Amino acid sequence: MASSSSSAPSSQSPKKYDVFISFRGEDTRFNFTSHLHEALRRNQIDTYIDYRLEKGDEVWPSLEKAIEDSTLFLVIFSENYASSTWCLKELAKILECSKNQGCFVMPVFYRVDPSHVRKQSWSYERAFEEHERKRNISNQQLQKWREALTQAANLSGWHCSFNRDEAELIKEIVNQVMQKLGPRYQSEYYLKGLIGIHKRMADVESLLDKGSNNGGCQFIGIWGMGGLGKTTLAEALFNKLLFTYEGFCFLNVREESKKYGMDALRRELLWRLLGDKESHIGNAIYPHTIISRLRQKKVLIVLDDVDDVQQLENLVGRCEFGLGSKILITTRDRQVLACIKVVDMYALDCLNQDEAFDLFYINTFRNDYADLKIRKLAQEVTEYAGGNPLALKGGIEGMIINLSEVEEMWVIIKAFDSMPNLKLLKVYGDLNGQPGNKLNASGMKFLSRNLVLLDWVRCPLESLPATLKAESLVRLEMPFSRLTRLWDGVQNLVNLSKIMLRQSKDLIELSDFSKATRLEKVDLERCSKLRSVHPSILSLHSLRALLLHGCTSLTSLKSDTHLQSLILLDASYCSSLEEFSVTSENEDLCLHLSGTAISGALRSSSGHRSKIRSLFLFGCGNVTSVHKLIKLRDLRNLDAGGCNELASRLLFKCDKMGALESPWLAYCNELSELPNDIRLLSSLRFLDLSLSRVQTLPSSIKHFSRLQCLRLDGCKRLRCLPELPPSILQLIAPNCISLETIQYSPLTKEGEEGKDKACPLFLFTNCKKLNRRSIKDAEARVLLGIKKATYDYARLEYPGKRVPRWLMYRDKGSSVSVNLSSIPNSEDGGFIFCAVFSKLPSAVGENIDAKWFIDGKYACRAAKRSLYLGPPWFSKDVDLWHVVLWCVPDSLGELKRKIEERKRNGQSNMELKVKFEVRSDHDRITEIKRCGVCPTSAVEYQDGDIKQIQLPLPHQPGSNAMEAASRKRKYRS
Repeated sequence: MASSSSSAPSSQSPKKYDVFISFRGEDTRFNFTSHLHEALRRNQIDTYIDYRLEKGDEVWPSLEKAIEDSTLFLVIFSENYASSTWCLKELAKILECSKNQGCFVMPVFYRVDPSHVRKQSWSYERAFEEHERKRNISNQQLQKWREALTQAANLSGWHCSFNRDEAELIKEIVNQVMQKLGPRYQSEYYLKGLIGIHKRMADVESLLDKGSNNGGCQFIGIWGMGGLGKTTLAEALFNKLLFTYEGFCFLNVREESKKYGMDALRRELLWRLLGDKESHIGNAIYPHTIISRLRQKKVLIVLDDVDDVQQLENLVGRCEFGLGSKILITTRDRQVLACIKVVDMYALDCLNQDEAFDLFYINTFRNDYADLKIRKLAQEVTEYAGGNPLALKGGIEGMIINLSEVEEMWVIIKAFDSMPNLKLLKVYGDLNGQPGNKLNASGMKFLSRNLVLLDWVRCPLESLPATLKAESLVRLEMPFSRLTRLWDGVQNLVNLSKIMLRQSKDLIELSDFSKATRLEKVDLERCSKLRSVHPSILSLHSLRALLLHGCTSLTSLKSDTHLQSLILLDASYCSSLEEFSVTSENEDLCLHLSGTAISGALRSSSGHRSKIRSLFLFGCGNVTSVHKLIKLRDLRNLDAGGCNELASRLLFKCDKMGALESPWLAYCNELSELPNDIRLLSSLRFLDLSLSRVQTLPSSIKHFSRLQCLRLDGCKRLRCLPELPPSILQLIAPNCISLETIQYSPLTKEGEEGKDKACPLFLFTNCKKLNRRSIKDAEARVLLGIKKATYDYARLEYPGKRVPRWLMYRDKGSSVSVNLSSIPNSEDGGFIFCAVFSKLPSAVGENIDAKWFIDGKYACRAAKRSLYLGPPWFSKDVDLWHVVLWCVPDSLGELKRKIEERKRNGQSNMELKVKFEVRSDHDRITEIKRCGVCPTSAVEYQDGDIKQIQLPLPHQPGSNAMEAASRKRKYRS
């Protein structure tokens, strides 16, 4: 027996787990979540929780599979839920399953305000600030997670505040779960569409009706080869009969015994039958009290996939059960049943020829399809599968086609026309190897009305068939297509959530999407002939993202509707776009309008101004004002690069932009000074004034307690910087050729460790006039940042010819000897590296690797990451010596392991060196003139200088005479 159709809705598709719990372990694992899990198990609700993972599993694929195999999801939102990328990935996948399969999602807000989850505020805002600093997480991923949190927080659920009775709440949750899952336990649900199931159930039930003289408990065996449907048959019987028994349990013995062991299976069996923790025993001998209780119960037990008779002995061999109890055993090995003298056995055979043909044919084609070639093909497949249901259930709901392997398109058309249950269609490749061929849609009537996903890369159609019925369509992805339009008229797109037509360079217009009330994302990037966006799209309150980057024929983007959900609108580099007026109520709105032809004052045509987080107008030099389109008080990120008039006007509205964190004002070459009112930007974290004409900054800058990064690239008139705030971590000022002095706030060894994640970065490339004191202060800031173990990287670059004297080991050339015995606190594996270059790369960047060598042979990398030495972004070469210092924590761990290996092999004296190697894709490799290294534990900041700590240890080979002499003093500056 096997399913005749795998195209039924997910609410009717068997799942492995009833419930999947998503939670933040450190918040709730040992309190609320554990109590909830116990309550669900006590009610025999099969619940997945993260400790089910096997050792050695690939973690995410296992979680993803568990989510897909679950019927209902409980999401426990707690204070630190969003700080876990695993939790966020789980949530996004859960919501994807909810959309695609109709699964239930039930949120629990555990001691957290639902609005904080919905709006990503408080601890959720802090979590995303941390994620934004991680280089391995894209903005697209962050956006997806934000959308998932907002969507989940809008669902009906429970708020568990500090004063709520958790025990009562858990009872309420369990009751709701059982109501939602009720239909799953109806027996007919499992029988629907199972070919041959009724006859086989009747055969086994006739054995059950015989009863047994074995102490009132009957053993029944089902055996047969793998893939015949033993588990399916046993599940059908179990679900039909379980309500007539006082206790019941279904165990997959082979699989679960390998995962958890037999002791765990015994505990599971008795817990499900007796419903309390008295059954938590650790050996195969059951206490008298348990045996006595089992004698009183009529139970139904299914032991599925037993492959060893000892498994049966351990689980039920020493138990007595109540009158009328049944134990159903499935196995591939008949000898297992013979060993325990099971009399009532049922041998499960393959499907007969008619059943096998029905299974394959009904699942793959229309019942009334009579093409002889197709029927012949189906017959061949059936015979090849030998009546094995598992081999007959492939490719029913989804098809993947490589057009380059198709000789005649009509074959595909006819085959698809016969597949009414097709849900997923993915097409790629070029028909007959001709990417430019267009196809007429008139004969393409094959698209199923059940289609959920249509993914066709480089589709050669000019439009989709007029007969298309897209009520079920959720995602339409046709990038690089030859479409000029999608379809004529209005489609009933009630389930559509995403359209992706990017780089469809022939697309001229979009259809009416007024009925697509769930549409969230429209991606039309680089559709270079697109003239307009249909007004219906900009009237959808469900719309969250509209991507139009590089649509160079688009001239106007306006809407009279004040949208509710729009969070991202990217019209950057739509070079013909002259008119823009789109507003949204979403406070996280991000508008990308850089590189457009918009001019003058931006105004709202909806009668509302946008709440907004980020506005990008780089290169829009003709824009003069924005305050009639957006609410300045909500603005956090602003890119007004090259917008001289706009930047000037906004700088005199600092009192209205208290939330502004990151203004980019680069290329504003008419900007010569900042107003004193800039002190009102109390939230400032980042400021970019690159290529402006500023000569200094207001003295009030020292009061910007949150300012971390200051960019001044190419500010050639800049002469001095006033006292900078202690929060400054990055000062990027290459080619500031007039810069002489920089004042810093006094340094302290204390700090907010772990709070700020921006890596210390001080770049003074080609700053020829910068004095030595300013450089030494920057050195100190880099050192203190690293010694706090807060950052995973730090860098300083400035004009110079010498390795700083405080570095413990230094030498000419590209290698230096190191004596590990002279390192204080050698368990601290951090190293500072230094290289001196006579000339920076002129055109192509280079990578500098630091490597450990033992006795002249390569041992391991000294720094886990390479130093990238990029070419100067200003045009001419810099024939000026430069010093580059960089630090990578834990630079010593691998070397210590290599040394220990050699010691175990009897080697004692070893010569250690660090060698710096330049990797480049061109012939002109930058030469390293001098180099140095120094353990971070060997130096400290004292009395305004970096000084070296003395260690009174014997000198070992590998350090030079100069170092030995200098260590006679306690400190060396």
